[in-house]
Amino acid sequence: WDWSVDGGAGQAVIAAVAGSQGSGKTYTMANIVGLAMHKRVQVMLCDPQAESTSVQSLGNMCEPLRHAFMREVAVEETDILKAIAAVYKIGEARALGRDSNMQPVLLVIDEFSGLMIGNPHADKMIELLIKIGSQFRKFNIRVLIGGTSWKANIVGGELGTTLRNLIRFKVLHANTPVEAAFLTYGMPREELKQLDNL
Repeated sequence: WDWSVDGGAGQAVIAAVAGSQGSGKTYTMANIVGLAMHKRVQVMLCDPQAESTSVQSLGNMCEPLRHAFMREVAVEETDILKAIAAVYKIGEARALGRDSNMQPVLLVIDEFSGLMIGNPHADKMIELLIKIGSQFRKFNIRVLIGGTSWKANIVGGELGTTLRNLIRFKVLHANTPVEAAFLTYGMPREELKQLDNL
């Protein structure tokens, strides 16, 4: 992501990071957040595990940067939905010509796949992410989602398929083919073979 003057019209809007525990997923996401902030990108971070002291969460890794985030790290499901909606509203204002500053915005959602399980707001979250990914490509808004398990049935149905098709940039750390199925669906057979070898 170059955060170019044209709003990055040719760049991926939604990126995903997959990785099993200990594979470096959180480290990768923390580095992307740090690099984005270095480029003066406004960051909104959502992490259901941010308040846990027993795990090395993304929220904990980004603790030194918290003062510069757009708002407090969203931890609860309802707060995460509000954060996604807030980013959607920024994109909507830009699309309608009400916000011309075009300062880049990065919405980061960690533990996304786990967040979808049993979440009463899951469909609304996915719906908003789809709208962000399909409508605001030219308005300097990007989304980074990370998760441990990306099984095809976790984010299922029509909404899940649409979201999967909007994820243009994928980082796959150590994962089994089954755990990464959602992100690897439709990949050419040769690429899947190379992925299995990794």
